[in-house]
Amino acid sequence: NGGVAIEWDSEKKGCVVSWVDVRDVYVDPGASLSSVDHARSIIRRSHRTVEEIQAWRGADGMNIPIDPILWSMANSRPAAYADKAKQVQSALLGQNYTPGVHDFLPNPTDRKIEVLTYYSKTRIIIVLNREWVAFSDKNPYGFIPFCFAPAYTVLGKFYAQSIPDVQEGNQRYIEGLLNGRIDEVTLALHPPRVSKANSLMTPSQAKWGPGSVAKTQNPKDDVQFFQPSGATTNVYSEIDFINTAAEKRTGISGLSTGVPKPSNANRTQGGMQLQLQGSSLRLSAFVANLEDYLIVPMLYKMAKMHEVHLAAEDPSTQLPGMNPQGELTQVPATAFYKRCRFKVLASSQMITREKLAQIFPFLLQNLVQGGLLQNLT
Repeated sequence: NGGVAIEWDSEKKGCVVSWVDVRDVYVDPGASLSSVDHARSIIRRSHRTVEEIQAWRGADGMNIPIDPILWSMANSRPAAYADKAKQVQSALLGQNYTPGVHDFLPNPTDRKIEVLTYYSKTRIIIVLNREWVAFSDKNPYGFIPFCFAPAYTVLGKFYAQSIPDVQEGNQRYIEGLLNGRIDEVTLALHPPRVSKANSLMTPSQAKWGPGSVAKTQNPKDDVQFFQPSGATTNVYSEIDFINTAAEKRTGISGLSTGVPKPSNANRTQGGMQLQLQGSSLRLSAFVANLEDYLIVPMLYKMAKMHEVHLAAEDPSTQLPGMNPQGELTQVPATAFYKRCRFKVLASSQMITREKLAQIFPFLLQNLVQGGLLQNLT
């Protein structure tokens, strides 16, 4: 799942959309869809410097402790399971990283305090270092200001599957085949041998290597070689088959990434178009999830925030906009009182474009006929 947070910026008088690390988000365990709008609540874990939290003093509803308490919190930041996940993922990349240790800052004002922000459709609560409630009030929006989009949805669960998740079986299959191929090549280069128990060869002489000489009474009877069976000779053709199956599943093919595979379909323009069309049709499912779960809900939430903060507080505010002719103009904030509807047509246009591309060659054959052109003239 990939997610964004929608926050209101009072200075810019507009919404700010920022990326959210899904490892620092705690979603209602009972959520059965990848949309947070179907969750009862959500908690976001973040870290703010002492100066940033000091700037919250004086804001409506904020209860910020005195500075000595903030300094104490900054020196005792609690750990979380997300930190362990980040440490393990960094280790898999060959990096030695421990959250809270390697990002320690010597300047006291730059040290960070853990901030847990709880959102539900009715309430917002901010807790500092899991011990101080800095804010608790009603949610003025009536929704959770987050949006998450899945790659492959999983029924009955919030967390979906990614491309590596659905391709893990193919990856393990390819890994096993390549390891077997490497083992077989090694055996072919260094074949195992068997010799008589009373052979005069020492262990060092029995070892296979360039320039080694093994002395025996009767080489044909004393020494025998074991040759590999050659079961993995055609392993690379099988790997190509697995890759083709993976492309069918995800739609991310070599053609779409600019590296098409050699085949008979690549020899004609029609064959190339068919491959591109198939890839686009499968990729349209990803685009549709981004539209339905993230972009469209995000636009509705941004419109609601403008209504709450501008139309209700200062109706005379003018916002930059665009008229139906495409010219820049000023739009009153009261426009957000009106009901609106958002549509994102990327996925449907991808499918429509490919279908039109299939029909166009047949239409072109009829349109360029001499009799039709003569009548049109």
